[in-house]
Amino acid sequence: MYILSPLYSALIAIGTFIRIDIGVYPITLQTLFCFLALLTLRPKEAVLSTLIYLFMGLIGIPVFTAGGSIAAFLAPSGGFLIGMPFSVLIGSLIVSKKGHKALWALLALLSSEIVLYLFGILYLKFTSGMSLYRSFMVGALPYLTGDAIKIGVSLLVYKPIWSQIERIRKRRVSISE
Repeated sequence: MYILSPLYSALIAIGTFIRIDIGVYPITLQTLFCFLALLTLRPKEAVLSTLIYLFMGLIGIPVFTAGGSIAAFLAPSGGFLIGMPFSVLIGSLIVSKKGHKALWALLALLSSEIVLYLFGILYLKFTSGMSLYRSFMVGALPYLTGDAIKIGVSLLVYKPIWSQIERIRKRRVSISE
């Protein structure tokens, strides 16, 4: 059901504007909707949702925290945008292979976050000239609590969403038979 990918893209974009300004980069709900995409959609659908979102920003639609253009990818925080589809892919593959039990969902979310932070921190280091330690202190540490909360919220709400999507998928298959 690739129709869900644009829906999640829109949710990720909306999540950009639900923000708490705490430092250089705000805490947004982008990652919450990425988490929900990776937990509730199939891997291709989840990755497609992030690619649509990134494409919207790339062509100038102001869906990023700093607006929309290629400049967002070149900014010191651009690694988080670049890493988004990869982080969603890793998490989505885990739940698609291992199942949607809470433990696997948690592992998927933590793996996704690690990948996202690797892209973000390393890109920040190379574009800003900061040390790796300083890049972590600026680009990760202030956001870990917010991300832990988003992981908790995702774990609380994903099961009913996933169940509804699966119910719709099954209904569509039985209708087409």
